[in-house]
Amino acid sequence: MEENITLKDVFTAVQGVKDEVRGLKNEVQGVKDEVQGVKDEVQGVKDKVQNLKELVLANQESIEFIKDNAVTKDEMKEELTKVRNEITEHVDGFVGLYKDHDTELATVILRQQRQEKKIKKIMVHVGM
Repeated sequence: MEENITLKDVFTAVQGVKDEVRGLKNEVQGVKDEVQGVKDEVQGVKDKVQNLKELVLANQESIEFIKDNAVTKDEMKEELTKVRNEITEHVDGFVGLYKDHDTELATVILRQQRQEKKIKKIMVHVGM
Protein backbone atom coordinates (compact mmCIF):
# COMPACT_ATOMS: atom_id res chain seq x y z
CA MET A 1 0.00 0.00 0.00
CA GLU A 2 1.29 3.20 -1.03
CA GLU A 3 0.30 6.35 0.65
CA ASN A 4 0.05 9.46 -1.32
CA ILE A 5 1.28 12.49 0.49
CA THR A 6 -0.42 15.56 -0.63
CA LEU A 7 0.76 19.11 -0.52
CA LYS A 8 -1.87 19.74 2.11
CA ASP A 9 -0.37 16.99 4.26
CA VAL A 10 3.10 18.53 3.89
CA PHE A 11 1.72 21.97 4.68
CA THR A 12 -0.06 20.62 7.77
CA ALA A 13 3.13 18.87 8.90
CA VAL A 14 5.19 22.01 8.33
CA GLN A 15 2.60 24.06 10.22
CA GLY A 16 2.79 21.56 13.14
CA VAL A 17 6.60 21.77 13.18
CA LYS A 18 6.35 25.55 13.00
CA ASP A 19 3.98 25.59 15.99
CA GLU A 20 6.31 23.31 17.95
CA VAL A 21 9.26 25.57 17.13
CA ARG A 22 7.27 28.59 18.34
CA GLY A 23 6.42 26.72 21.56
CA LEU A 24 10.07 25.79 22.06
CA LYS A 25 11.08 29.38 21.32
CA ASN A 26 8.64 30.60 23.99
CA GLU A 27 9.96 28.03 26.47
CA VAL A 28 13.55 29.09 25.72
CA GLN A 29 12.54 32.74 26.27
CA GLY A 30 10.93 31.72 29.57
CA VAL A 31 14.12 29.95 30.61
CA LYS A 32 16.15 33.02 29.59
CA ASP A 33 13.87 35.22 31.72
CA GLU A 34 14.25 32.87 34.69
CA VAL A 35 18.05 32.82 34.24
CA GLN A 36 18.05 36.63 34.15
CA GLY A 37 16.00 36.67 37.36
CA VAL A 38 18.49 34.32 38.99
CA LYS A 39 21.35 36.53 37.79
CA ASP A 40 19.65 39.56 39.32
CA GLU A 41 19.17 37.71 42.62
CA VAL A 42 22.81 36.57 42.59
CA GLN A 43 23.90 40.18 41.97
CA GLY A 44 21.77 41.29 44.92
CA VAL A 45 23.40 38.66 47.11
CA LYS A 46 26.84 39.75 45.88
CA ASP A 47 26.02 43.36 46.80
CA LYS A 48 24.87 42.31 50.27
CA VAL A 49 28.01 40.22 50.76
CA GLN A 50 30.14 43.21 49.72
CA ASN A 51 28.31 45.42 52.21
CA LEU A 52 28.89 42.81 54.92
CA LYS A 53 32.59 42.67 54.05
CA GLU A 54 32.82 46.45 54.42
CA LEU A 55 31.01 46.32 57.77
CA VAL A 56 33.27 43.54 59.00
CA LEU A 57 36.35 45.53 58.02
CA ALA A 58 35.00 48.63 59.76
CA ASN A 59 34.22 46.56 62.86
CA GLN A 60 37.69 45.03 62.81
CA GLU A 61 39.22 48.51 62.78
CA SER A 62 37.00 49.52 65.70
CA ILE A 63 37.86 46.36 67.59
CA GLU A 64 41.58 46.92 67.04
CA PHE A 65 41.21 50.53 68.25
CA ILE A 66 39.40 49.33 71.36
CA LYS A 67 42.03 46.64 71.98
CA ASP A 68 44.80 49.22 71.67
CA ASN A 69 43.17 51.96 73.76
CA ALA A 70 40.82 50.33 76.26
CA VAL A 71 41.92 49.42 79.76
CA THR A 72 41.45 46.01 81.23
CA LYS A 73 39.48 45.33 84.38
CA ASP A 74 42.72 44.81 86.34
CA GLU A 75 44.20 48.06 85.02
CA MET A 76 41.02 49.88 86.00
CA LYS A 77 41.12 48.40 89.51
CA GLU A 78 44.78 49.38 89.85
CA GLU A 79 44.09 52.94 88.72
CA LEU A 80 41.07 53.24 91.04
CA THR A 81 43.19 52.00 93.94
CA LYS A 82 45.81 54.67 93.17
CA VAL A 83 43.15 57.39 93.00
CA ARG A 84 41.55 56.17 96.24
CA ASN A 85 44.94 56.27 97.98
CA GLU A 86 45.59 59.78 96.69
CA ILE A 87 42.19 60.95 97.89
CA THR A 88 42.77 59.33 101.29
CA GLU A 89 46.15 61.09 101.57
CA HIS A 90 44.56 64.43 100.72
CA VAL A 91 41.71 63.91 103.19
CA ASP A 92 44.25 62.95 105.88
CA GLY A 93 46.14 66.13 105.03
CA PHE A 94 42.98 68.21 105.42
CA VAL A 95 42.18 66.50 108.73
CA GLY A 96 45.70 67.32 109.92
CA LEU A 97 45.28 70.93 108.80
CA TYR A 98 41.94 71.09 110.59
CA LYS A 99 43.49 69.76 113.80
CA ASP A 100 46.32 72.29 113.49
CA HIS A 101 43.79 75.03 112.83
CA ASP A 102 41.72 73.91 115.80
CA THR A 103 44.82 73.96 118.02
CA GLU A 104 45.86 77.37 116.75
CA LEU A 105 42.32 78.67 117.24
CA ALA A 106 42.35 77.48 120.85
CA THR A 107 45.71 79.22 121.30
CA VAL A 108 44.40 82.43 119.78
CA ILE A 109 41.29 82.28 122.01
CA LEU A 110 43.47 81.84 125.11
CA ARG A 111 45.70 84.70 124.01
CA GLN A 112 42.65 86.87 123.41
CA GLN A 113 41.28 86.02 126.83
CA ARG A 114 44.63 86.93 128.43
CA GLN A 115 44.72 90.18 126.47
CA GLU A 116 41.17 90.98 127.56
CA LYS A 117 42.14 90.39 131.23
CA LYS A 118 45.13 92.69 130.81
CA ILE A 119 42.95 95.33 129.14
CA LYS A 120 40.41 95.08 132.02
CA LYS A 121 43.23 95.53 134.55
CA ILE A 122 44.51 98.52 132.62
CA MET A 123 41.00 99.95 132.40
CA VAL A 124 40.54 99.50 136.18
CA HIS A 125 43.97 101.08 136.76
CA VAL A 126 43.18 103.99 134.42
CA GLY A 127 39.67 104.36 135.93
CA MET A 128 37.53 103.53 133.10
